[in-house]
Amino acid sequence: TDRGTLREDELDRLREIMADESVPEEIRLAAGRRELELMDRSQKEAAIEAVLTARGYAPAVVTVQPDSVNVLIRAESITQRDAAVILDLVMRETGVTGGNVKIIPVN
Repeated sequence: TDRGTLREDELDRLREIMADESVPEEIRLAAGRRELELMDRSQKEAAIEAVLTARGYAPAVVTVQPDSVNVLIRAESITQRDAAVILDLVMRETGVTGGNVKIIPVN
């Protein structure tokens, strides 16, 4: 919920910048690129979380950054097989390399 609220607040500010004709064009274009980036990351997070839930890894929280991904799984520990399944999914959905994906069991 907090992540969604923060992201919506940021998107609202970006949209205000893009709509303000007194803001230089270069900055409005940068705000538009940032909006697209946030929407893309949000879609990837939701897709990964949905697949993890479908595979029985619920609840899971995924955060996608341009060069890294964090996956929080409610579990005391994760097997190597589980980690491999999660890693494969994250790499396919985001294009981020395995060394930049953190899978974190949360008790």
